[in-house]
Amino acid sequence: MGGPLTPETIEKRRRSPRRTPGPKSDHRGSAGYKRHMVHTFVVRAREGTTR
Repeated sequence: MGGPLTPETIEKRRRSPRRTPGPKSDHRGSAGYKRHMVHTFVVRAREGTTR
C-alpha cells in the first residue's frame, strides 16, 4: 500500500481483501485467534512508536 503507518491505513488494510492465504487452525490455536493476535501486535507496535 505504501505511505505512512497511521490508524486509518492500518484499519483500511485490515478490512481490505486478503491476497495471501490466512492462518489455519491447528493445535496452537484457531485461525480467528491468530488473526486477533496479529491485529493486537500491530496495534501495540504502532502505539509504541508514537510514545
